[in-house]
Amino acid sequence: PIISTNSVLMKSLTLPGMMKPRKFSPSSFSQLLFLFVSVLFILQACAQEPVIIELSDNQSMSITGKGQGQDAVENPFDQQSSIAVMENVGRTSLTIRIEKSGKIIDLIQIHPKEIRKIELEEGYQLFLDSKYRGKATVHFEKRKGKS
Repeated sequence: PIISTNSVLMKSLTLPGMMKPRKFSPSSFSQLLFLFVSVLFILQACAQEPVIIELSDNQSMSITGKGQGQDAVENPFDQQSSIAVMENVGRTSLTIRIEKSGKIIDLIQIHPKEIRKIELEEGYQLFLDSKYRGKATVHFEKRKGKS
């Protein structure tokens, strides 16, 4: 007898005791797609790896806020309020400078081994200034309660 490959394949996929494959309805597919996209956003927000920034003597570096190609680190939340988490992993103190429209909003000293969380409003620019060689890590978090 001639047996088509499709029938052999279906018989091999539906062994006794196994459930038959279920077809997805359009609403099930859209729910699954929504769940998948939601998980991706959550993972992206939670799993951002810190970026290491190395500064030489008397260097000032734009961390974020100046624009693509000018920033050392991309802030995934730059269109809303966010939090920059900075850790000084070097041996000398650094200065975190926050500006808006060219005006200094705040200057924050960060000592070796210190971690600082800096709240950034939309439109803020973040800089890292060093008098001596320095090293820091930075990553961004979504600010809860504000968008």
